[in-house]
Amino acid sequence: MKKRAFLLAVAATASVLVGVSGSAQAAPTGCSATAVGYGSGAYCSGGTGEFRAKTRCDKPWAPDYDRYGAWMGVGTWSSFAKCDNGHVAFNATWQTR
Repeated sequence: MKKRAFLLAVAATASVLVGVSGSAQAAPTGCSATAVGYGSGAYCSGGTGEFRAKTRCDKPWAPDYDRYGAWMGVGTWSSFAKCDNGHVAFNATWQTR
């Protein structure tokens, strides 16, 4: 009986470990972002998954705010996050999933 309980414990541990290692995902790589006037663009050239541009926008005499571009596939097109008219983009970066 002890041998059977031991084997069940080993099997359960192995299935948990396989589940953890199987859930790892490759992320986009080779990413860059640039703020250009009223927005920022981001591009990722490798890996898998999706990315989008993120930027902070400076609204004169008011709190700054974040804007996000569309989610894009790796190596396809650039994602662009646009600030409202008259506001300036800064802190250009990207997000991945």
